[in-house]
Amino acid sequence: MDAYRHQLDRLQPRYENVFHPLELFPEVESDRVLVAPDSARLQGVELSVRGDAGRPLQWMVNYTWSSAVDVVSDVEVPRSWDQPHAGNVLVAYGWRSGWFLSANGTVHTGWPTTPVTGRAVTLPDGSTEIEQVLGPRNSARFPTYLRFDLKTGRGFATTKGTVRLELTIVNVTDRENACCVDEVQFQARPDGGIETLTSYDAWMGITPSFQVLWSF
Repeated sequence: MDAYRHQLDRLQPRYENVFHPLELFPEVESDRVLVAPDSARLQGVELSVRGDAGRPLQWMVNYTWSSAVDVVSDVEVPRSWDQPHAGNVLVAYGWRSGWFLSANGTVHTGWPTTPVTGRAVTLPDGSTEIEQVLGPRNSARFPTYLRFDLKTGRGFATTKGTVRLELTIVNVTDRENACCVDEVQFQARPDGGIETLTSYDAWMGITPSFQVLWSF
């Protein structure tokens, strides 16, 4: 079990993107805002249990409770990477021939995002349009993040070191994990209210990769 608590003061202001944090050039996006907290607090507790590392079958289970908040004018605002609950499970098996296979599962609370609602505004000509209204920054969250990965490979001993071949498949279930807001649409309800329809962009889907590691 590990625990930590950090109290941060005299922080430098920083810029973040409200809806599209993963843009290649985030500074040119219209949703970029200045974040200037008075202080911040990072704390958490991590519990880990693992099997005998000397056996062919190895496993590990990990759970973390954490909190990462900025304090702005005495109001606590979750940092954009805050995830109160996170877990990880790893199972691996190694054969005497040098081959190995591992499966890994990762789950955590969805990262914070800023909610958007709509309100009807009457224009000077008497017509009505729906205006976008931002809620408190980072007061909503994306759906829960869940991902499963597989890795296999083998090591070879040579006269000039060890060569290790690895094939990794990330997100084998091809789950769409929301990373950012794609589009917000508004729809008028029969009762006169405004319904908000939000669609999300996702992290990478199923992604294979191959690598060669040479240790000498």
